[in-house]
Amino acid sequence: MPIDKIKKELKKEIENAMRNQKILGFAISLIDKTGILWSEGFGCTDHHKTHKVDTDTLFSIQSTGKTLTATAFLRAVQKGLVNLDDTLITYYPDFTVNHRFDSDEVSKITFRHLLSHRSGLTHEAPVGSNYDDGDCTFEEHIESIADTWLRFPVGSNYSYSNLGMDLVAYTLQLISGNSFPEYVRKEVADPLTMDTLIYGNPKAMHHPNVAIGYTGPVPAHFENMIMYGAGCPYTSVNDLSKYVLMQLNNGVVASEPYLREDLLKEMRTIQYASENQKAGYGLGLVVSPHLFGDATICHHSGGGYGYIGTMMWVPDIGLGVVVQTNQGNGGAPLEIAEKALTLLVETSRIAIPEQRKPKFTELPEISLSVDQLKRLEGSYISFGGLEFTIELKGSHLVCEALDSEFILTPRGEYIFTTDGSRSTKFVMDDDTPHHMEYIDPKGGILYIVYQGPGEAYTIDATEYTDLYRGFTYGNPCYAGVKAVEDQLYLFIWDSTLRLEYYRPNLFFTVSGEAVEFENGNLLYGNRLMKKYDVTLKEVKKAAEEYPENRMSYMPSLKELAAALQFLGRIPQAIATLEIATSLEDDAEVAYRLAELYYTTNKIEKAQKFCNQILENHPDFKKVQKLLSRF
Repeated sequence: MPIDKIKKELKKEIENAMRNQKILGFAISLIDKTGILWSEGFGCTDHHKTHKVDTDTLFSIQSTGKTLTATAFLRAVQKGLVNLDDTLITYYPDFTVNHRFDSDEVSKITFRHLLSHRSGLTHEAPVGSNYDDGDCTFEEHIESIADTWLRFPVGSNYSYSNLGMDLVAYTLQLISGNSFPEYVRKEVADPLTMDTLIYGNPKAMHHPNVAIGYTGPVPAHFENMIMYGAGCPYTSVNDLSKYVLMQLNNGVVASEPYLREDLLKEMRTIQYASENQKAGYGLGLVVSPHLFGDATICHHSGGGYGYIGTMMWVPDIGLGVVVQTNQGNGGAPLEIAEKALTLLVETSRIAIPEQRKPKFTELPEISLSVDQLKRLEGSYISFGGLEFTIELKGSHLVCEALDSEFILTPRGEYIFTTDGSRSTKFVMDDDTPHHMEYIDPKGGILYIVYQGPGEAYTIDATEYTDLYRGFTYGNPCYAGVKAVEDQLYLFIWDSTLRLEYYRPNLFFTVSGEAVEFENGNLLYGNRLMKKYDVTLKEVKKAAEEYPENRMSYMPSLKELAAALQFLGRIPQAIATLEIATSLEDDAEVAYRLAELYYTTNKIEKAQKFCNQILENHPDFKKVQKLLSRF
C-alpha cells in the first residue's frame, strides 16, 4: 500500500475519531530510517478554533516523557558519570522512604530498579502529584517521597511508579549541577534538534503554538506539572519523530554516534523477566511483540491533564509512528497509532518472525480434585487495582474479570490455561494462594494478589465508613469505605480492596498500597480524599451547569454512583445515574442504571433502558445478559 493510500485511510480514521470522541486537536507522524514519511495536524488547539493544529504544535506528552528521562540517564552512563546498577543512596544519601521490610531496604534501590518500575515505590507523592493541585518546587516534590510507603520489597515485583522516574531526574540534577530540564536540553533536545521541547506548563502556555488539554468538553484544570522525570514535557510530533528516528538508526544521529548500541539493547530488554514473559517494561520503555509475530515493538504512551498520545516503533523493521491529541478521554489515539504502524509494516513487505508458542501450551491437560480446585477460589487484585474472582462452577475453575468469564484448564497442580494461549500460575503460601501470574498470548505478565479472607480487626473500623471525594487532574473522584464482618473495605475506581490493619489509622491493601486516615481525610497511595456528604440538590445543580461544572463530568458521576452503590445508598446512586443519562448518551452509564432498576424491582424501567441501549449497541453483552434475567 503506497504512502498516499495509507494517508487516505488514516485520515478517515482520524476524522471519525475526532467526531466520535470530541477530540479538538490531533497530530500524527509516520517515520522510517530516512526520516518523516508523512506528518499532519488536524483540528484546532482549543475550543475557540482560532489556531489550527500543525506538526509543530506543542502537546503535553505526559508519561511518554519517561522514555526521554531514561535516555538522559543512559547518556550519563555513556559518559561514565553513573552506572545502571549503582544504588540511589550513593548519589542521594539523604533519601528515605517508609517500609515494612528489611531495615536496609532503601539501600538496595538501584537505578535499574527505578527505570524499570521494580523499586517497590508507590505511584504518587503527597506533594506535586497528579492529585495535588498546589504549587511546589521539584525539590519539595522529591522531599515528600519520604512520607510514602514502599509497596513491596525492592526488586520483588513490577509496579508502575512516577516516583522512580522523578528520583532518576533528581539524581541527574545532583550529578550534573544543572536543573533536569537544562540537562535534558543539553543531552537530548539539542543533539536531536528537538527545538520545541519544554518542561512544565507555565512555559508551554506562553508558547504561541500550544494545544490546550481537554477532559470531555472543558479545559483540564491544573496549576503546574512538576514531575520532571515522570512526564511533564511538551513537544511536537515532528520533534518526537526525531527521537524515534534516532532509535530506528540504532543510536546514530546525523551519521554520528549518539547512544551506544549496548545501552539501546539494555533499554529494549525486559528487566527481571519471568519465564515465558516476552512483553514488559525495559528501561523507560514498554517492550512487546503484540502486533507483528515475534517482532519487538518499543513504545510508551502518556495520558493526563487533557492529553493522550504515544510513540511506537519496530527496531528490526525500521518503522515508527507518533500520535498526540488534546482530549483526555477515549482510546482512539492509541488505536490509530497501532493501525498506522500495522499499515506501514504491511506495506514494507519485510519478513516478520513467526510468534513462538510459550512452553505452557505444550503441557497436557490433567484432572484435579474438587478440593484442589476449591482452595484456589477467592478474590484477587492486580497492582493496578484490577479485580479478579476465581470460583468453582461445576467441575471447572472460572476466572471473572472485566465483565468476562474464562474457564481455567488445569495443566499442572497450580498451572492453568485459557483458550490454550493464556497461562495462569498460582503461587502458594503453604496451602493458601499468595498471588497469580497471568501471561497473555503475546507474553505479557500480570501479577494478581490474593485478597481474602483476612484476620479480624481488634478495633472499631466503622469510624472510617463514609463517602470520600478527591480530585484527579482537577476533576472530582470518589471512593467509599465500609466495614463488613470485622474487615474494612475500600471501593475506588470500580475495585473493592480489602484493607489489612497495620497500626492505628494506617492500613494496607493486599497489593501493598498504603491507606491512611486522619482528621476525616483518606490518603490512598498519597491521594488525598476528604469525607463528603453529597446531596441530590448539589448533583442537580452541577447538571444545570453542565459542562462547566466539573462535578457533571461523566466519569466523575459514574464514580460517584458506584461509590454510593457500594455504601448501600441505592436511591442516591439511582438518582445520580438518572441525572448522568440526561446529560450524555453513555451506554455504560445506562447499563448501570438498568441494572440498579432491576435489583430494586423496577423491571419495566430496566427493560426499557436495556432495549434503548441495544438499539445503538446491539452487541453489548452485559445488556443481553441482564435482559435474559427478565
